[in-house]
Parts: sequence; C-alpha cells; structure tokens
Amino acid sequence: MKKSTRRGLPLAGVLAMAAVAMPAYADVSVDDLHGVLERSAEYGFTYYKDIEIDDDGSVEIEGWLAGNAMAKVTFSAQGAVIEERTRGERERKHSMQQSDVRAAVQAAAGEGLTRVDDVQINRKNVIEVEGQTADGKDIDVRVQQGSFDVVKVDRDD
Repeated sequence: MKKSTRRGLPLAGVLAMAAVAMPAYADVSVDDLHGVLERSAEYGFTYYKDIEIDDDGSVEIEGWLAGNAMAKVTFSAQGAVIEERTRGERERKHSMQQSDVRAAVQAAAGEGLTRVDDVQINRKNVIEVEGQTADGKDIDVRVQQGSFDVVKVDRDD
C-alpha cells in the first residue's frame, strides 16, 4: 500500500475547490453532498465504495480512480487533500457511480433523511445511507442498487 500526503494543490484544483468547497461541519445536507461528489470527481474518483463524513468535517472517500486503482483519500472540510493512499489496480466489486450515490441519497431523503454521515455499498449491492432527520434523529436507509427501492429503514425514536 502506498501512502503519501499532498502539501498543496495545483492552481486549477484550488480554483475548482473554491467553487465547490465542502461544508465545514460534521455531516452534510443532502444538497451539500453534490459538492463532495464533484470534488471527489475532480480528484479522479470514478467509482465509490464508501463516503464517510467525519466529526471534524473532513470527508474520507474510498473507491476507484480511472484505471481501476483503488484509493482512500481524506479531504478537509474546505476540500483540500489531507491524506491519500492508493493500493494499485484492484478488481472493482461492489461499487457505486456518482449517479448511484445521488439516487440512493435521494431515496433516503424520501424517508426523511436531511443530513448525511455515511454512504457505503455492501456485498449484496445494497447502498446504506446513514444520517439524521430534520429533527436530529439518526436514520439508516438501505437502498437496492439499480432499482433504488428502499429495502429497510432504521430510525432512532
């Protein structure tokens, strides 16, 4: 596993980051997730396994870059790369495209999700979206990839 830390971004990356800066709080709204996806695409992600918003507002993304190199990258709340690890070319199993992430989050929003903490896909190709409702209660919505039917909802009452 190769591990490196970038100390700066190219000017184009800085300018793009300013346009789609990630929110500076521990979870993101359904609408703000689009900025996270755009920033990750600018970095080079084409498929996703897990998108996790940490307590400090940073976002950790695990997935595949163009050419099937597996990567795990942590972005600061402002969109700068904090840490990156690549594992070389890996078979892409159980992955989501941006459109899958967006559709699953939209389906979860239909169940009351307003803030996103984590989006990940399991081995059964079920996308799990974790977050909170408008009243601050935790919600976990599972959505079948492809059909985007909600298969399970867990709410904290």
